[in-house]
Formats: sequence, structure tokens, C-alpha cells
Amino acid sequence: MKKGSVTIIDVARHAGVSIATVSRVLNNSGVVSPEAAEKVNRSIKELSYEMNALASGLKRGKTKVIGLIIPRLTNVFFMQVLEGLEAVVSESGYSIILSVSENDPEKEKKMFDKMSSYMVDGLVIATSTTDGTMFNESNLPIVLIDRRLKDAKVDMVTDENYLSSRKLAGIVIEAGHRKVSVANGLLPHLPFMQERFNACKDALEEAGILLEERYIVEGRKGRNITLSEITAILAEWKEKDIMPTAMISLNGKLTENIMTAARKLGIRIPGELSLVSFGQLGSELIEPKVTAVIQDGHRIGKKAGELLIAKLEGEGRAMYNSEVIFNCEIEEGNSVKKLE
Repeated sequence: MKKGSVTIIDVARHAGVSIATVSRVLNNSGVVSPEAAEKVNRSIKELSYEMNALASGLKRGKTKVIGLIIPRLTNVFFMQVLEGLEAVVSESGYSIILSVSENDPEKEKKMFDKMSSYMVDGLVIATSTTDGTMFNESNLPIVLIDRRLKDAKVDMVTDENYLSSRKLAGIVIEAGHRKVSVANGLLPHLPFMQERFNACKDALEEAGILLEERYIVEGRKGRNITLSEITAILAEWKEKDIMPTAMISLNGKLTENIMTAARKLGIRIPGELSLVSFGQLGSELIEPKVTAVIQDGHRIGKKAGELLIAKLEGEGRAMYNSEVIFNCEIEEGNSVKKLE
């Protein structure tokens, strides 16, 4: 008989027992005599039967599968999240199914609906939406990561954004910079990005520094600033001789694009443009080493997994929704020039 085509019915016939007996052996549930269990296990081996875990799980109302929806596969932070999550859930016998939303709320909604309908026992999501309705209406345990929603009644695990961003801006201010740009090019409509931007603006204002409109770099709602766009912005500043002396980038990937554009245009960092970043870059080999708020995706994924497993396994305290906010450290590099 072809491997993979063997059914539970075939095993029952081969062993000379009922289908219910085979099911009890496979799922380790109910009472089965040692003799019957031995017959079933021998038939499973001889027929090369492979249990369809998903199908079996659906019948029991549990698949032992957790869904993870993230914006990007190429982002080192979210790869760390995946590793941290997998390390926790695998210990409890769960697997992960991964989807990439590309920061598209409509695509995210379709993925969410599909997973909710039949695939998973729980969900971990770095959401691109500003509306918590679909999470509140779901019957699944859900953990939002990285991106908080005030109206979502679910578990949330994030990094602290406001104070970390103020400290980042403070490094630029203390170095004597007064012409400062804030690059908020990644999804500026989302609350966590607004927190970072407002923190920088507040820190600059308290230092008596006006954040000029021309130095606010933002993408349109729902999309990122592209490399070509940031290159055009830097080129215009250089051509008109209005280059700021420092930039605060509020996303690691955006920081990489700024560095790439500056290199292409011959703008020296930090000689002509100092640069700091919320979120580390994808490689330690990139020079200069950028002063950055360090995000630990592994600990966020690990904590998200712990909260989700607690709900799935029915621990008492898990009935309440938790909000975990991690403090971040700033790692100083050599990307900021001190002005006289």
C-alpha cells in the first residue's frame, strides 16, 4: 500500500480492531488493552501509517498549530521574533505557520480570517492596522507584538518607544546639533511610530530646537519611504545646500536606506551628516557603526509564546490580558559627530 494513502480504517482492518480502538491508541486517550494496543502499533508499523496531525487536531478542535503574521521576512528583528517564539511553543508540542503581510492591512485581514477559520489554535501578530476590532471579535487567543493598539483587548508584547526615542534624540542634542531631521518613513500612521516621532519632537522642542517641516521625512499612509525616495530627498538637500547636520531615523531598515543613499551621493557619515537609529542594522559589518536603540526580537517572541501557551494550556492567570513593555538599551557607535 502506498505510503501516505493508508487510513485509520486500513489500520483497524489490518489489526482486527475497531476504528475507535485505533483512535484511542493514536491519541493516547481512553482504555485499551495491552493486546489491542500491540496489534494497533504493529499494524501502524507494517502499513507505514502516518497520522495526519492537522486533520486529527481539527476533529478534536485543536490543531497544535500557532499562526505568526509579520510584515517582512527580511527584517532581522522579526527573524529574531520567530526564533524566540519557536523556542517556547515547540516545547509544548506546537508548530508555527508563518505569513507575511508586507504591511498591507487588507492582506493581513485575509491572512487573519484564513488562519482563524480552520488552521490555528492561537495567533501572534505584528499588525499593520490601527483598528483592534477584528482582534476583539475573534475567539482565538491573540498576542500583538511590537505594535500596540490601545483598543485591542488582547495580550501585547512591545518595546518601550517614547522614552527610548527621547534618549536617542538627546544624544544628537548633546552633540551640539541644531539642524536636525527626523525620518519617520515607516508607516507613520501607526501608534508606535507616532510615539517615536512625538518623543523626538518633544526632546528637540525642550532643547529650543525647531523641527523644520522640510526636515520631517515621512512616507504616505500605509507605505514605506523607498531607497529612491530617500536618495532624492538627500540629493535635494545637498543641491540646495540645506543639509541638516543630523538625522534621527526611527526604523532600522530606513536607516540602512539612508546610509546607502548617503554613500551613493558622497555624503560622509558622520563627517557631513550624523545619524542615529531606532533599531539596529541588519549586519555588524556596516560602517560606520550607527548609534542605535537595540531591539531584542528574541525576547519579544519568547514572551509572546509564553503568554499564548499559558492561555492555550489553561493556566489561571492567563484569563487576564497582559501588556508587557520591555525597556531598550542604546548602543553607541561612531555615527555622531560632536559639533563645537
